[in-house]
Amino acid sequence: EWVRDEALFAAWCEGQTGYPIVDAAMLQINRTGFMHNRLRMIVASFLTKDLGIDWREGERYFARHLNDYDQSANNGGWQWAASTGCDAQPYFRIFNPVTQSKRFDPDGAFIRMYLPALAKLSATDIHAPWLAKPVELATAGVVLGRDYPMPIVDHATARVATLERFVLGFLSQHTIALIEAAADLAAHDAADEHARDCRQGISPALAYRVTYDAASHAAQHHAGIFLVGPVCTASGKHC
Repeated sequence: EWVRDEALFAAWCEGQTGYPIVDAAMLQINRTGFMHNRLRMIVASFLTKDLGIDWREGERYFARHLNDYDQSANNGGWQWAASTGCDAQPYFRIFNPVTQSKRFDPDGAFIRMYLPALAKLSATDIHAPWLAKPVELATAGVVLGRDYPMPIVDHATARVATLERFVLGFLSQHTIALIEAAADLAAHDAADEHARDCRQGISPALAYRVTYDAASHAAQHHAGIFLVGPVCTASGKHC
């Protein structure tokens, strides 16, 4: 289920997320109508997997701002990034914006072009200003929260939340399917044994319940899915 948060979406659109590579990329598209493909993947991953916002919001934003907009490429690219479309990237591939920044803008040249407030930070600190030492920020004349925002989300925390969202969504859908299949099997077995149960003095409703529970448990166990109270966990591990 997607997160609905207008403030988070606005911060992404305006280049105010607190992640320099994301913000520089969004300022580029806002000012020029262009964004490099690598940056498109970074900001799309950030919107859908760090912020948990519906990929269609980002797709629409790109459609309005890209001067090289192509419906098929834009729509397919966003679904790929969000791990929701055909032949999409695995849901567990979540771009780390700091790692991506260091890898593809190692000296911070692109960031400095669009975020002059950070221009005096070193090539090490510019990718994650909130991790810089106070003396380094002071030397560069940067006051976080005034000259540049603090991160609006913690990437590590957001990553865990995204993985849980995908896994629990997947498990819930398949658990429902398994239980429905088990119920059908139980109903069939109960109908076949109805007469015998009645002859033995067993309530048909009780016989159905017992058969249903047994079939459900077997189906869940076979799939490696266990229901623990209200929580589904994989491999039988309790939360």
